[in-house]
Amino acid sequence: MRVTQKIIYSHIIENLGNITEDIKNLNEMISSGKKIRHPSDDPIGTVNILEIEKLLSSIKQYRRNIEFGNNWLRDMENVIQNSMETVVRAKEIAVQMANDTYNAAQRKDAAMEIDAILREMVSLGNSKFQKKYIFSGYKTDTSPFEVTENTDGKITSVTYNGDKNSIKIKISQNNYIKIGKYGTEIFGEETEESYAFSVLIRLRDALENNDISGIQNELDNLDQIHQRLSNNISDIGAKMNRLEIRKNIFSQSELDLQERLSTIQDTDIAEAITMLKSKEAIYQAALLSSTKITQISLVNYL
Repeated sequence: MRVTQKIIYSHIIENLGNITEDIKNLNEMISSGKKIRHPSDDPIGTVNILEIEKLLSSIKQYRRNIEFGNNWLRDMENVIQNSMETVVRAKEIAVQMANDTYNAAQRKDAAMEIDAILREMVSLGNSKFQKKYIFSGYKTDTSPFEVTENTDGKITSVTYNGDKNSIKIKISQNNYIKIGKYGTEIFGEETEESYAFSVLIRLRDALENNDISGIQNELDNLDQIHQRLSNNISDIGAKMNRLEIRKNIFSQSELDLQERLSTIQDTDIAEAITMLKSKEAIYQAALLSSTKITQISLVNYL
C-alpha cells in the first residue's frame, strides 16, 4: 500500500488530536475533582455512585427523623419531670395537712395551692412541641385535656379529648420507634381512682372541707401517680438511648459510604497531575517528531 503525504498528515493530526483530548480530560478531572463526569466515563462506576447516593439520602432522612424524635422525647421528658415535681409538692401538702395539728383555716390555704397545682398539671398536659400537642395521640391539633368549671370558677372535672395512638418515626428501612405518648398513659384513665386530675380535685375539696380522712385517702393515689410518671420517664430514657445508638450507627455508615463514593468518583490529584505532565511531554515529542517527518511546519500546514 502506497503511503501518501495525505495519509501521513491524517495520522499525525489524529494522533495529536487524541493526545489533546486526553490532556483536555485530565485538565477537567483536576479542575472538577471528579474522574467520572459523565455516565459514559464509567458506566459501572456511575451505577455504584447512584446506589451510594440513594443510601446516603436515606440515611440523611433517618437522621432527620431521629433528631426530631430526640427533640420530641426530650420535650416530653421535661414536661413529665415538671409534672412529677408538682405531684411531689401535692404529696408534701397532703402529708402535712393530714396531721391533726393543722386547723381548718390552714387547710383552706393549702387547698388554694392544690388548686394552683391542678391548673399547672392541666397546663402541662396540654403542652406543645413545634405547635403540636404532645399528649393527644394522632390528634396533635386538639387540646388533649379540657376542664369543666362550676359557677365559682373551680375545676370540677378534666376530660381527655385525644386518641390512644402513639406517634412513630421511621429509623431504618423496616424499623419504627414510638416517640409519642397519649395523655392517659401519663396521667391515668379517667375511670381510674388514680387519675391525676381527679385525685388533685378530690384532695383540694377535702382540704377545703377540713376532711382529714379524705386527705389521707389520696396519699396512696399520689404515690401511684408519681410511680406512673417515673415509669414513663424511664421508658423515654430508654428510647432516647436507642435513638442515640442508631444515630451513631448512621454516622459511621455515612462516613463509610462517603469514603466509597470518593474512591469511585474523586480524582487522585497527584496521579492526575503526573499523567497530565506525561501527556504534555508526549504531545511535545509527537509534535517535534511530526515536524521532522514532514519537514514542514505542521502549524503552517493546518
